[in-house]
Amino acid sequence: MTVAMQVLGVIVLLLVIAGLLAPMESLGWWAREGREETRSLHARNLRAFHSENPPAAETHEDTASFLVFFSGIGISTPERLPLKEAPLLEILRRRVGGATVITDVYPYSPQNRGLTAGRPFAWLWRQLTAFKQARKHGKISFLINVRNAFQCFVSIDRRYGPVYNLGVAEQIWEALLRAGYDPENPKPVVVIGWSGGAQIAVGSAWYLASLGIPVHVISMAGMFGSDPGLDRVEHLWHLYGTLDKVHRWGVYASPGRWPIVRNSSWFRARRDGRVSEIEIGPLAHSGEYNYFAPGPPMADGREPREHTVDAIMAILAERGFAYDREVPAG
Repeated sequence: MTVAMQVLGVIVLLLVIAGLLAPMESLGWWAREGREETRSLHARNLRAFHSENPPAAETHEDTASFLVFFSGIGISTPERLPLKEAPLLEILRRRVGGATVITDVYPYSPQNRGLTAGRPFAWLWRQLTAFKQARKHGKISFLINVRNAFQCFVSIDRRYGPVYNLGVAEQIWEALLRAGYDPENPKPVVVIGWSGGAQIAVGSAWYLASLGIPVHVISMAGMFGSDPGLDRVEHLWHLYGTLDKVHRWGVYASPGRWPIVRNSSWFRARRDGRVSEIEIGPLAHSGEYNYFAPGPPMADGREPREHTVDAIMAILAERGFAYDREVPAG
């Protein structure tokens, strides 16, 4: 057996082990604290919870909605967005008016715990994160993507997904309260899920809706399955580019989205008119003309990332969730 085959065998073995261990964080959280947190949260109605836990921040009077951004599988800590994503979020923050943007929820952990601290292998994740930031050793730093991809699989798994998605939903809830969300006046919450983050956005929607929150999801080229959360999503917009083949992996990997399965959560949402699939032009999942790219400019002169933000802003403005500061009033 050649050295290359041995290395490949070790990599495959490690991936199998990682897949088997992927649900352990969720199950551990549930065993240690999840049950008690959930029991205390749902034992009280929203008015009682709000009176005992007033928001830690004041919300501007013109806030019409709250936008929660879920990064893709390349993120390792909620404090630092991947290099390619950060500029797009800056553009979105600059343009969005009348909405509060939240980016401090780490969707790949039910405890909102990043990879670089408080974990047995935090030192390894810190090194891999440094490689990503320096754009070095891409094949090795890609392990972050693999690890987080497994968490997406946990989210869609009917055995472990409910626990995982509940944990993330509670982290969103706490982030909303920190941002000034008023449970007595529940305003729309729009979860924007990029790539694998879309699955966790859909999965957590079931539990957010149980708190009386109107939940909407914008899937940015998201890969998601026919999750039960779709039954409680007010509306889902799936944005995708004509050059993007990756976003279809969510369809291939989820039998509930196959045309032969007509009574799944996905097809019920479509029949109810709660799903919009929107083609947003010649954009790709990665490489040239990806959704976050600064260039080369598109045919109309816009940067690809500006084109992406335009598509998001069009939805937010049309539904009254926000207004575009760069579009003159009237």
